[in-house]
Amino acid sequence: MKPKTILFSIIALFLLIDVTGCEKELSETELMKQQIIGTWEWTVSYGGVIGEQKPIPGEKLELIFTDDRILATHNMEIIDDKPVITDNKKVLQDGIYVISREQDKFYITITPKEGAGDLLYLAGKGEILLDQIDGYLIFPFSIGTAQFARIYRRVNE
Repeated sequence: MKPKTILFSIIALFLLIDVTGCEKELSETELMKQQIIGTWEWTVSYGGVIGEQKPIPGEKLELIFTDDRILATHNMEIIDDKPVITDNKKVLQDGIYVISREQDKFYITITPKEGAGDLLYLAGKGEILLDQIDGYLIFPFSIGTAQFARIYRRVNE
């Protein structure tokens, strides 16, 4: 009976070490997802009308990523056909997102909540880049042959 008890103890010890000693390794897509969770503020756009400054002074567009949701807020409204900066943040988009990887690029697929508006650069599937050195989140996109990019910086850690 004693050898069975010793054998059972050894097996239990190995199982305990295996369960507690090994951390689950995150996939590259899950790691990317964890790195973008937080609030990102729009800092600059490339492409578009030459000489046009984006964002305009005082304009704040933020993307808030949680584990499974994206919320885009903006402090600009169109009043009498003119952009007006307000103190209020209006929700532009509310939805869910999925990060995927194809070859050497990461993509984000955003599905807006029913009734929530679509943003041209945040609807459907698009490439997403994370510059970890400078701390920027980049959404390159194209319309026809024109190439654009919106750059966001992390607001919180």
